[in-house]
Amino acid sequence: MDEIIDIVDDKDNVIGNEFRLKCHADKILHRGVTILIFEDESFSKVLIQKRSMKKISNPGKLCPPGGHLSSGDEYIEGAKRELQEEEFYNQELPQQITLEKLYNMKIFTVDDYEFHEVYRVIYPGPFSHNPEEVEDSYFVEINQLIEDIEKNPQNYTCMTALNIREYNKRYLSKLL
Repeated sequence: MDEIIDIVDDKDNVIGNEFRLKCHADKILHRGVTILIFEDESFSKVLIQKRSMKKISNPGKLCPPGGHLSSGDEYIEGAKRELQEEEFYNQELPQQITLEKLYNMKIFTVDDYEFHEVYRVIYPGPFSHNPEEVEDSYFVEINQLIEDIEKNPQNYTCMTALNIREYNKRYLSKLL
């Protein structure tokens, strides 16, 4: 089922709404979020999902939790909703989860054109997947993920590759 999402101008101001699939087909600027879930405060292991084969876009590809903002959502609301829908299915978000905003960027990919806000969460699990959204999820060493995205980009969504590269540039490369 297609959802209605807000469309935005070049300054990320809402100017209307449209069906998600039309936004993708016609390269209409809209909003999305990614949530990087780390296992602990070391930020060395991040949660990666295998998207359900039932998904319209990128079935079976690997990515962190996230998605599009529903019409009327602010970024933080959309991030909480996506996290709850994908990793805390049929339950409330655990109270100890705090979303930390990392950055916002404008992203252009083969199939997406959006302002994208990235959040970080520390939570070791357990998780409860929505089978319509997620086939599996697991923690992986962030450095191994960066390496695998470069070696096997076909296994990941375009958005994931861009987000992980940006995270690496902003947070990890400073540690070297």
